[in-house]
Amino acid sequence: MSDANLSLHEVLNYIKERELNIPLTVADEENKVISLLVKTDKQRVIKIKNSKRVSVEAIYTENLNGITIIMAPMTTDLLVNTNYAYEVNGVAALIDLNGEQNVELLKKVVDGNARIEFYVISEDLSEISIKPIFNSELSKAGLKRSLIAANIYS
Repeated sequence: MSDANLSLHEVLNYIKERELNIPLTVADEENKVISLLVKTDKQRVIKIKNSKRVSVEAIYTENLNGITIIMAPMTTDLLVNTNYAYEVNGVAALIDLNGEQNVELLKKVVDGNARIEFYVISEDLSEISIKPIFNSELSKAGLKRSLIAANIYS
Protein backbone atom coordinates (compact mmCIF):
# COMPACT_ATOMS: atom_id res chain seq x y z
CA MET A 1 0.00 0.00 0.00
CA SER A 2 3.04 2.27 0.09
CA ASP A 3 2.37 3.69 -3.41
CA ALA A 4 -1.32 4.22 -2.71
CA ASN A 5 -2.58 7.75 -2.11
CA LEU A 6 -4.58 6.79 0.99
CA SER A 7 -3.12 5.08 4.04
CA LEU A 8 -4.71 1.93 5.45
CA HIS A 9 -5.91 3.98 8.43
CA GLU A 10 -7.60 6.53 6.13
CA VAL A 11 -9.25 3.80 4.05
CA LEU A 12 -10.62 2.07 7.14
CA ASN A 13 -11.92 5.35 8.55
CA TYR A 14 -13.68 6.19 5.28
CA ILE A 15 -15.18 2.75 4.76
CA LYS A 16 -16.10 1.50 8.27
CA GLU A 17 -19.50 3.12 8.41
CA ARG A 18 -20.37 2.68 4.73
CA GLU A 19 -23.13 0.35 3.68
CA LEU A 20 -22.22 -2.60 1.45
CA ASN A 21 -21.74 -1.48 -2.16
CA ILE A 22 -22.30 2.24 -1.43
CA PRO A 23 -19.14 3.67 -2.96
CA LEU A 24 -17.24 6.74 -1.86
CA THR A 25 -15.19 9.10 -4.02
CA VAL A 26 -12.29 11.04 -2.49
CA ALA A 27 -10.71 13.71 -4.71
CA ASP A 28 -7.21 14.89 -3.80
CA GLU A 29 -6.30 17.88 -5.96
CA GLU A 30 -2.90 18.33 -4.31
CA ASN A 31 -1.70 14.82 -5.22
CA LYS A 32 -3.83 14.69 -8.40
CA VAL A 33 -5.63 11.47 -7.41
CA ILE A 34 -9.23 10.34 -7.36
CA SER A 35 -9.70 7.46 -4.93
CA LEU A 36 -12.77 5.27 -5.36
CA LEU A 37 -13.66 3.16 -2.33
CA VAL A 38 -16.25 0.39 -2.32
CA LYS A 39 -17.09 -2.25 0.27
CA THR A 40 -18.19 -5.63 -1.10
CA ASP A 41 -18.11 -9.34 -0.33
CA LYS A 42 -14.79 -10.97 0.52
CA GLN A 43 -14.73 -13.37 -2.47
CA ARG A 44 -15.09 -10.49 -4.92
CA VAL A 45 -12.23 -8.61 -3.24
CA ILE A 46 -10.00 -11.68 -3.37
CA LYS A 47 -10.74 -12.24 -7.09
CA ILE A 48 -9.88 -8.63 -7.88
CA LYS A 49 -6.82 -8.65 -5.63
CA ASN A 50 -5.44 -11.84 -7.23
CA SER A 51 -6.06 -10.65 -10.78
CA LYS A 52 -2.94 -9.32 -12.49
CA ARG A 53 -5.10 -7.36 -14.92
CA VAL A 54 -8.50 -5.75 -14.61
CA SER A 55 -11.04 -4.53 -17.11
CA VAL A 56 -12.29 -1.00 -16.59
CA GLU A 57 -15.20 0.76 -18.21
CA ALA A 58 -16.35 4.37 -17.88
CA ILE A 59 -19.98 5.17 -18.65
CA TYR A 60 -21.59 8.61 -18.56
CA THR A 61 -24.76 8.31 -16.47
CA GLU A 62 -26.83 11.31 -17.52
CA ASN A 63 -29.61 11.06 -14.93
CA LEU A 64 -27.01 11.06 -12.12
CA ASN A 65 -24.67 13.50 -13.91
CA GLY A 66 -21.72 11.28 -13.21
CA ILE A 67 -19.23 8.86 -14.66
CA THR A 68 -19.87 5.29 -13.54
CA ILE A 69 -16.62 3.35 -13.27
CA ILE A 70 -16.92 -0.43 -13.48
CA MET A 71 -13.94 -2.65 -12.72
CA ALA A 72 -13.68 -6.44 -12.89
CA PRO A 73 -10.85 -8.95 -12.86
CA MET A 74 -9.73 -10.10 -16.29
CA THR A 75 -11.16 -13.61 -16.64
CA THR A 76 -12.41 -15.93 -19.36
CA ASP A 77 -15.96 -14.96 -18.30
CA LEU A 78 -15.16 -11.37 -19.20
CA LEU A 79 -14.23 -12.35 -22.73
CA VAL A 80 -17.33 -14.52 -23.20
CA ASN A 81 -20.02 -12.51 -21.43
CA THR A 82 -18.97 -9.04 -20.23
CA ASN A 83 -22.24 -8.19 -18.48
CA TYR A 84 -22.19 -11.46 -16.53
CA ALA A 85 -18.56 -10.98 -15.51
CA TYR A 86 -19.20 -7.42 -14.31
CA GLU A 87 -22.26 -8.54 -12.37
CA VAL A 88 -20.58 -11.55 -10.72
CA ASN A 89 -17.04 -10.26 -10.17
CA GLY A 90 -17.12 -6.51 -10.74
CA VAL A 91 -17.50 -3.42 -8.60
CA ALA A 92 -18.72 0.03 -9.56
CA ALA A 93 -18.44 3.58 -8.29
CA LEU A 94 -19.84 6.91 -9.44
CA ILE A 95 -17.76 10.04 -9.86
CA ASP A 96 -20.06 13.03 -9.48
CA LEU A 97 -19.65 15.61 -12.24
CA ASN A 98 -21.34 18.36 -10.21
CA GLY A 99 -18.08 19.02 -8.38
CA GLU A 100 -15.53 21.12 -10.30
CA GLN A 101 -12.65 19.33 -8.57
CA ASN A 102 -13.79 15.92 -9.89
CA VAL A 103 -14.25 17.30 -13.42
CA GLU A 104 -10.79 18.86 -13.51
CA LEU A 105 -9.13 15.73 -12.12
CA LEU A 106 -10.92 13.51 -14.67
CA LYS A 107 -9.65 15.73 -17.50
CA LYS A 108 -6.15 15.44 -16.05
CA VAL A 109 -6.46 11.64 -15.92
CA VAL A 110 -7.26 11.59 -19.65
CA ASP A 111 -4.27 13.87 -20.32
CA GLY A 112 -1.97 11.69 -18.18
CA ASN A 113 -1.52 14.30 -15.44
CA ALA A 114 -3.56 12.61 -12.68
CA ARG A 115 -4.59 9.11 -11.69
CA ILE A 116 -7.48 7.08 -10.30
CA GLU A 117 -7.10 4.38 -7.67
CA PHE A 118 -9.86 1.85 -6.99
CA TYR A 119 -9.94 0.54 -3.40
CA VAL A 120 -12.06 -2.59 -2.93
CA ILE A 121 -12.56 -3.57 0.71
CA SER A 122 -14.27 -6.65 2.14
CA GLU A 123 -17.30 -6.12 4.34
CA ASP A 124 -15.46 -7.60 7.34
CA LEU A 125 -12.49 -5.27 6.56
CA SER A 126 -10.07 -8.22 6.39
CA GLU A 127 -9.21 -7.90 2.68
CA ILE A 128 -8.31 -4.91 0.56
CA SER A 129 -7.34 -4.54 -3.07
CA ILE A 130 -5.96 -1.36 -4.57
CA LYS A 131 -5.82 -1.11 -8.34
CA PRO A 132 -4.63 1.87 -10.37
CA ILE A 133 -7.03 2.31 -13.28
CA PHE A 134 -7.06 4.26 -16.55
CA ASN A 135 -3.30 4.00 -16.88
CA SER A 136 -3.24 2.70 -20.46
CA GLU A 137 -3.94 4.77 -23.56
CA LEU A 138 -6.84 2.48 -24.49
CA SER A 139 -8.59 2.87 -21.14
CA LYS A 140 -7.96 6.64 -21.12
CA ALA A 141 -9.61 6.81 -24.55
CA GLY A 142 -12.71 5.13 -23.07
CA LEU A 143 -12.78 7.63 -20.21
CA LYS A 144 -12.35 10.47 -22.70
CA ARG A 145 -15.38 9.24 -24.71
CA SER A 146 -17.47 9.31 -21.54
CA LEU A 147 -16.31 12.84 -20.72
CA ILE A 148 -17.14 13.95 -24.27
CA ALA A 149 -20.63 12.41 -23.88
CA ALA A 150 -20.99 14.47 -20.70
CA ASN A 151 -19.96 17.63 -22.63
CA ILE A 152 -17.03 18.35 -20.36
CA TYR A 153 -14.17 17.39 -22.67
CA SER A 154 -13.68 18.33 -26.28
